[in-house]
Amino acid sequence: MSNPFADGDQQPYQPRDPYQEQQPYADPTAQGYPGYQQPGYPVSYAPKSKVAAALLAFFLGTLGVHNFYLGYTAKATTQLVLFLVGCFFFWLIVPILFLIVVPIWAFVEFIMILVGSGQYRADANGVPLAS
Repeated sequence: MSNPFADGDQQPYQPRDPYQEQQPYADPTAQGYPGYQQPGYPVSYAPKSKVAAALLAFFLGTLGVHNFYLGYTAKATTQLVLFLVGCFFFWLIVPILFLIVVPIWAFVEFIMILVGSGQYRADANGVPLAS
């Protein structure tokens, strides 16, 4: 039997290295990957509305909804819990104070949002509030 590779034109079978012919990865920022962000790169946030935050503070401020909207979840949870404790135990003296203090606290934050003072110049991510 003759050697098929004896003439030198043909090479014996060589396995391919899959890493040499690797296809380029798809761009993760393309439309097929919504919300994907490479680690280490800054994330851009849409600005929150100052008017929406002020309206939430005025009408639902005792529930802390405006702070949830702006991303201040610890403060919002505190307002919500204090208000609910005041509602469920209103026959006791101390929780009644919660029903007095929390609306005043919410109204002060309403004014601070309108004026843009303190931490209410921006949301929890540091993005300034849009007018």
